[in-house]
Amino acid sequence: MKRAKKLSLTLMAVGSATTLAACGDGDKREEVESYKDLESCLSAGVFSDQQCEDAYDKAKETHDSSAPRYDKVGLCEEQFGVGQCEQRTNHNGGSFWSPFFTGYIISSLLNQPSYGGGYYSTPYYQTRYGRRATWNGDYIKTYRDSNGRIQHRVNKESFQKPKPAKVLNRTAVISRGGFGTRPKARASKSRSRGGRSWGG
Repeated sequence: MKRAKKLSLTLMAVGSATTLAACGDGDKREEVESYKDLESCLSAGVFSDQQCEDAYDKAKETHDSSAPRYDKVGLCEEQFGVGQCEQRTNHNGGSFWSPFFTGYIISSLLNQPSYGGGYYSTPYYQTRYGRRATWNGDYIKTYRDSNGRIQHRVNKESFQKPKPAKVLNRTAVISRGGFGTRPKARASKSRSRGGRSWGG
């Protein structure tokens, strides 16, 4: 399918200032739609073709700049599973390993008035334990609502402007507790600044 011409406008943040508490964990989260690729977004019919395409492009940009990076393939596979990492090259010619782009999420508030300059889409990665996490290590919460429909929520921090990823060695990964986790010793400190500890 031929891709439509990209809009010249940059993607804007979406929704209102209202946030949702998810699954009793106390985090403020936003409802999102989850897609494994562009085609699944287009076929779902929730967003327009242009919105699906622009959101996919923005998620791919975030993946290119901010996907978790590791100095060894084995270290990457410990987080995401055997055969789930690819070797990439940075701007200075050095190489590193990152998980494959396995899907992306879009805020379900996309069609409401925007309120700033953040991002409304972001990539996610499948961990070795079958959970899905965003570039900053935040797990996507999946549950069924009262009508039996599958819903997804993610911390709104996942839609903030991503930071360029650093290539990590084993020492750095151990100190952070691994991808998508928060070490017990650092939990209170991480919670106080709203952050999450992971391998990157």
